[in-house]
Amino acid sequence: MRLFGAGGLSLLILLILGALAALGHPAVTVAALVAALLLVWERAAGQRAMRRLAAVLAADNQEAKVEVSGGAWGELCHAINRLLQQRRGEQRIQRLLGAPPAPLAARLAEVAVPRDGLPCEVAVLALGPLPGAEGPAERLQVAAAAAARQAELHGALLSRSGERILLIFGALGENRPEAALRAAQRAAVGLRDAWASRPEPLRPTLSLAGGPARALLLPGLGLSVVGPPVEQALALLDAGQPGALICSESAYVSLRRLGSAPPLSIAPRLTPTAGPVAYAVPL
Repeated sequence: MRLFGAGGLSLLILLILGALAALGHPAVTVAALVAALLLVWERAAGQRAMRRLAAVLAADNQEAKVEVSGGAWGELCHAINRLLQQRRGEQRIQRLLGAPPAPLAARLAEVAVPRDGLPCEVAVLALGPLPGAEGPAERLQVAAAAAARQAELHGALLSRSGERILLIFGALGENRPEAALRAAQRAAVGLRDAWASRPEPLRPTLSLAGGPARALLLPGLGLSVVGPPVEQALALLDAGQPGALICSESAYVSLRRLGSAPPLSIAPRLTPTAGPVAYAVPL
């Protein structure tokens, strides 16, 4: 893209007109008309160039670059190319490090998170290690890809504890607790479908807990959530019930109240030797 050298043509025209007028040349009138037309053309060309520049800046094009011209426009071109290069670097880092889904990021930009954390009511969906003969790195890659898709679809914060992955809903109070639980349950169904073709013993365990927590902004870690629901969801994974959503007692009661969980005859109560009481909700 090339930006027209604004002002250069205008200066040349003014010099020509000044010389003609000084000589009393009879063609001054015609020259003035031509000059006026050229000035109009230059202005229109400059506006078109600025619109093209605006389009380049608005587009999310990794290869976007402004062609450098001379003069003041050239300086502007250099500055814009530096900014575009910086934006490409930031986007690459963002892809490598991960970022909250767009709705959560927008909410984070609006909310002031105090140093001691923001109280919130969350639903935490935990995804256990993926069984199989593959190595832990490959298993974690597959599980993280499936979890990231659901986090993006349902606006959840993604976290990890060893080979266990957490999807946290309602971290910034963007959803009511009931909506966060429903979103977590829908995400669990999506994760179930991701491994529907595998035999049940080779499917990962899913667990759900909910309740009060705190959202924190931690140096080097960004937005994080701490509190009993996180610990409960991780502990419930030890129940080891592939094909079911292992719910904490409070999460099960809340889902029952919302009409999203079956009665005890279908969702039996689990009494693990260690960890909280749980209920196995079929998926």
